[in-house]
Amino acid sequence: TTSVDLALMLLEAGASPWIVNSHLESSFYLACYNGCLNFVLAVLRQTSHQQLKSELSARSDDGLTALGVAQLRGHSSVVQALQ
Repeated sequence: TTSVDLALMLLEAGASPWIVNSHLESSFYLACYNGCLNFVLAVLRQTSHQQLKSELSARSDDGLTALGVAQLRGHSSVVQALQ
């Protein structure tokens, strides 16, 4: 079991991908940072358009959104999924 598999299991069990750490980074943000497309797609499938719009505008303490960090780190598949 990988950390991505574990994250997906937690997500399926009802864990929120939007809770942030001390750097204002959610698990969704960190998935975008690391290019974890499977996790990103799972979150997108289960999140309403209204909530997603709000969450995608959230910024970590480095000032980046989930989309911005995916772009910066060159994760084009994640970027495409978010656009």
